[in-house]
Amino acid sequence: MLHYDRDESALLTEVKDLVDWEHGATCDIVERLGKIEGDGLHLKAGYNSLFAYCTIALEYSDDSAMRRIRAARVLRRYPKARKLLRERRLTLSAICLLS
Repeated sequence: MLHYDRDESALLTEVKDLVDWEHGATCDIVERLGKIEGDGLHLKAGYNSLFAYCTIALEYSDDSAMRRIRAARVLRRYPKARKLLRERRLTLSAICLLS
């Protein structure tokens, strides 16, 4: 078993906590993107597509935007996938394959 000093252990714990936070935030973002698209809010905000909104307003790369948009559409169509994503039983990449 490896042993870490207190600072190293704290850093490892902090990174794990940040990854957990990031995962939760990604789930929240994907869910909200589905709502934005469903309600047409991106159009009301002056963007002709959700992709344009994601890449221009949110400054996602093309790949990151498409992955989140595809996932958002899957979650809207298959609500059970939302739970699987939250539980980390599905990844964004796996959900995109379902699309």
